[in-house]
Amino acid sequence: MTVIRHHTKHEYEITDMDDKWHEWLHVLELIALFLVMLIVLGATAWWLRRWPRWLPAAETGTNLLANPGFEGTYISYAAEVRVAEGWRPAYVEGRMGRPGMGISGGSAEGMDFRRPEYKPAELAFSYRVRTGQRAQCWFSWSAIHYAGVWQRVKAQPGRWYQLSVYAQSWASNSEDPLQSGEMYLSLGIDPTGSEWLERRGIVWTGWQIVPAPQSLKQESKNWQLYRSLPVQAQGEWISVWIVSSPKWALKHGDIYVDDAALVEVELGGSCPTPVPCPTPVGDGCDYEQIRSILHDELLNREPVKWPR
Repeated sequence: MTVIRHHTKHEYEITDMDDKWHEWLHVLELIALFLVMLIVLGATAWWLRRWPRWLPAAETGTNLLANPGFEGTYISYAAEVRVAEGWRPAYVEGRMGRPGMGISGGSAEGMDFRRPEYKPAELAFSYRVRTGQRAQCWFSWSAIHYAGVWQRVKAQPGRWYQLSVYAQSWASNSEDPLQSGEMYLSLGIDPTGSEWLERRGIVWTGWQIVPAPQSLKQESKNWQLYRSLPVQAQGEWISVWIVSSPKWALKHGDIYVDDAALVEVELGGSCPTPVPCPTPVGDGCDYEQIRSILHDELLNREPVKWPR
């Protein structure tokens, strides 16, 4: 049996009112969503304006280094000194104690620096290579070194540059490559392009400990990223330095570096702001002061992409 229902006029009026009410609710939801978006965008713009402009920007631009991955041919500079093409060795020999950035204490005090051996790290030990086929290694046996690699790079006067590199170490008397003691690394940029490791004008980071790898596989977690202070070029050339030194004269005093980068960065003003620059050095800043203030902020964070 078919049931036919007759709707009254009153029922049609109620249905029409419900439809209009749902339309108004939809409009109100859209308005609320628009207001929330405005608040979020405004808060983001305010945060970006207040974020310190001196944070080093890992620019997406050109890596200015020659052979940043330490690949290809290794050039022999002396017996047991083989360095990746594009780079050159730098080391101190015979001096007692440690130069200006010094590490104090331990059995290394009063010992002569010795020239380390340099060689490529190969994929046969894949955990010693971050990317590609090779990484650069230098090491000392039961001795201490103050040594590293460097290169001279074309620059634009007045522009700011920052160096970065990935590193791991093996500073130990143990044969376990996953153990490491106190191997230290420092990055430097000479704004004049000098070729002398001990020149006072090189802007160095503080010494930082380089850990051992965490596994025997080719994994990114086996490497720690290190970054220099941003430095303003004073001429058409700058030189960049990657230097290590073990605290103890141990059986293994090895350092491994890979995937270096030198990029141009943007900073607000002639000095990194908001850090004051009351003690100018020539036309630049007192980098010792900047380093002491910014050390934790600059060196213990991943690269930051600063929007233009």
